[in-house]
Amino acid sequence: MNLLAQNLTQPPVLFFLLGAGAALVKSDLKPAGMSLLVMYLLAAIGLHGGVELSRAGMKVEALGMLAAALFGAVVLPFAAYSILRKFLERSTAAATAAAYGSVSAVTFLAAAAFLKSIDWPTGGYMVAALALMEWPAILAGVFLASSGPSSVNGGMRDAMKKCLTCGSVVVLVGSLVIGYVCGDAGWSKISPLFYTPFAGALCLFLLGLGVEAGRSIGTLRSVGFKLAAFAILFPLASSLLALGLGYVLGGSKGDVLLLMTLFASASYIAVPAAMRLALPEADSAVYLTSALGMTFPFNVLVGIPLYALLVKFLLPA
Repeated sequence: MNLLAQNLTQPPVLFFLLGAGAALVKSDLKPAGMSLLVMYLLAAIGLHGGVELSRAGMKVEALGMLAAALFGAVVLPFAAYSILRKFLERSTAAATAAAYGSVSAVTFLAAAAFLKSIDWPTGGYMVAALALMEWPAILAGVFLASSGPSSVNGGMRDAMKKCLTCGSVVVLVGSLVIGYVCGDAGWSKISPLFYTPFAGALCLFLLGLGVEAGRSIGTLRSVGFKLAAFAILFPLASSLLALGLGYVLGGSKGDVLLLMTLFASASYIAVPAAMRLALPEADSAVYLTSALGMTFPFNVLVGIPLYALLVKFLLPA
């Protein structure tokens, strides 16, 4: 309860609730500059992660956690599809499975902010895990929706091109490399822009996402109880898989929490953009409402402190 209360009193979470409340009362609030905020946040976390990597180097623990992240990105879409196919048509189930196999950078940012509030250090390399988990699920979604080799090959090419040129992936990976190359010397020059204002920018972005999530509540009835249950229970199960992997690999508490958050999150930016191109027949209202309207609020409000509690119980040291 203390972790939950601490999370719910964090400024980013409160701004998310403000945005959702504004949408529910039908306010005319229309947050502007969301794409610019996304670019700034991804650049900031990529740069900081690259600097942390240059400080620590790629240790065995880091390689193990990155391998675990890649394992999750490959396995989770197929696990999600096996459940979703029971009540969704093929292409929609595949696109939704891709969303739950991929990751939400903003949920990752919220977890990073929460870690700062409870003073759990991280190794920095989990930013690379975030970038690594973006694309395998997209390809898996196209594969699952395809009925023959020719459609698989064509869809794979389109999805791979979209993934490699996706703005979020380019900015995140590029910033990670820049931070690694520049190290502490370069970071000291740009940290006034990319470190100090970070929390405020995250608050504004979550305000905008709160508005979007609040507006999507009206469509929840259309997705049905089964999808709503999936949107909560599947992330919980995925987080437990990440917890087990982190425990076996000997990851630190902060890094295991980030791995759990990545496994439990669902993409509502990169995957929908790729799925609209590769699987236009899939019902975007289903995977967008599920990921943004249900899974994202659950993780930001309740999931992250719950994962922290599990980590604290299993990894007390």
